[in-house]
Amino acid sequence: HGRCRTGTPLDSDTYARVRRRAVFDCCKWDVQYEDVATLAPFPLLLARETWRQLTDTTAALARETLAAEAELAQRPELHARLGLPRGIRRALRRCGTDGPAAGFARVIRFDFHLTTEGWRISEANTDVPGGFNEASGLCALMAEQYSDVETAGDPAGAYADALIAGTRAGARIALVHATAYSDDHQVMRYLAHQLERRGAVPFLVSPAHIAWHSGHAFLTAAWDKGALDALVRFFPAEWLPNLGWRSGWQT
Repeated sequence: HGRCRTGTPLDSDTYARVRRRAVFDCCKWDVQYEDVATLAPFPLLLARETWRQLTDTTAALARETLAAEAELAQRPELHARLGLPRGIRRALRRCGTDGPAAGFARVIRFDFHLTTEGWRISEANTDVPGGFNEASGLCALMAEQYSDVETAGDPAGAYADALIAGTRAGARIALVHATAYSDDHQVMRYLAHQLERRGAVPFLVSPAHIAWHSGHAFLTAAWDKGALDALVRFFPAEWLPNLGWRSGWQT
């Protein structure tokens, strides 16, 4: 298709090197499922006009999503009808008046697919989207192998810049995620590398490692304790009620 095409496949030796670097440099650990490789040996290429179309559509969808969220925050009578847990409903009522915290950084991932009827999305992950190590790291690795292409940007780098904006030098940033899941951990490990390159001090932790005092977050891990400058929540909001009231995440 003229708007979206595949590039020339890599030879087996080059592909093996890219695959190995994806594992060690980009924290892409799930490069194989059973006997099937999950990394294609070729890039997916978009024309600049197509990319501009997708970015314009993405921006419009993001504005629509944020507008819907803002309205729902002002309509607490609808929250029970949506089946939201009581703790989440209480938090949303506060958000309707308090608004997001200062320095709040937000990412939404829209999954586009080229169909016979044009570009369509299968979902929008508006809470804890992953894919940073593929979108930034793997794409850069593939671009190095071709002289006539370039990446569309560096999402992980842009996110890291937004996270440290306004923080002090050497900011202590907790990357809160479900540590038992390697597919989640690899995303946070890659983001931790991005933050380290920018002078921050990241901590890979679970919600259980965070204590709340007077609205401020503190690290209470065995290897480190102390105040935190910022949190990255890569832990689904709908899982927060399962942590219990004493965790502090619902208050």
